[in-house]
Amino acid sequence: MVGSVDRIARSGSDSWSGVPVVDAALLERAGDLKGELVAFSQQPRYDRAVSDFLNQYGSGLGEFDEQRLMLLWDCFVLEHKLANGRTVVEQFVAANPQLSEVEREMLLGWRDVVQGPFEVLRRDGPALVVEGLVDELTYRVRSNMGPGIFRRTPRGSFIIARLVAVGDEWMLSGPINLLRAAERGIAYRLAMDMALRTPEAVFRNPEKLALAWERQRTDRDRFVRFFGADLVIVPGE
Repeated sequence: MVGSVDRIARSGSDSWSGVPVVDAALLERAGDLKGELVAFSQQPRYDRAVSDFLNQYGSGLGEFDEQRLMLLWDCFVLEHKLANGRTVVEQFVAANPQLSEVEREMLLGWRDVVQGPFEVLRRDGPALVVEGLVDELTYRVRSNMGPGIFRRTPRGSFIIARLVAVGDEWMLSGPINLLRAAERGIAYRLAMDMALRTPEAVFRNPEKLALAWERQRTDRDRFVRFFGADLVIVPGE
């Protein structure tokens, strides 16, 4: 995961000054590159791979509404490994040698998507400050469509979204779903389900990972004290 540890450390801070952290030009460039990347993924060469990917979630394109299709396409472009073991975004970077080093690193970093339900903590200038319900980390989120999209997300509400890193901040990637503050129970059930299905999402938080290792060591020590060894062989019946 390109630069993920460094970004996690920064995302855990909740003390932004209100001054935009990411240069507006970089955010605009990120939006342009995302559009170019999506167009790149729509080449006929990817038709079979897209069809196979979508068929894993249903019976093809016809069963998906527009928002669902956008979400799946974002997953396909950024995270799905093709037959050659590479992602579409990796092939896009390889096909565009004119990209700057900053742009290349940013695009390849988009393979490390943060997704799930997030609670809205507050607005911070053009950004939205949210906390991931799965990893309990704080993210300063921007939209390449402008801050107007955040008018629908008051403090205490929830967004179900995918985030990719842009510099020291995060950008919405793909569509978002909104939940009212009164729908907190739904948001937390989604978070619990995601934590059970993809525990690596929880362990983006270094404190959670350290706690997990501590508990595993404790469990092992108890096992050894009880059985006298860390390996026990018992009759098959």
